[in-house]
Amino acid sequence: MEPRSSVLATIAARRRAQLSATESIAALQQQTAAPGQLSAEFADVAERAITARLTGLLERTQGARRAATFMAADAYPA
Repeated sequence: MEPRSSVLATIAARRRAQLSATESIAALQQQTAAPGQLSAEFADVAERAITARLTGLLERTQGARRAATFMAADAYPA
């Protein structure tokens, strides 16, 4: 049988770990709910979607070789 102090120390250590995880989750929830963060994430996703759409459109209409020329240009949004 373990001494009472050892059992209490184990319980306290687990409780601290749970609080730490809870606090981490709360911080992440606050961060993702911030308008600035959501706006930046939306802009990034929108930019990647436009690039993917343009890449597909170029490859379908111009062929892979010619599309590669356009995509290599500095003005291409990728």
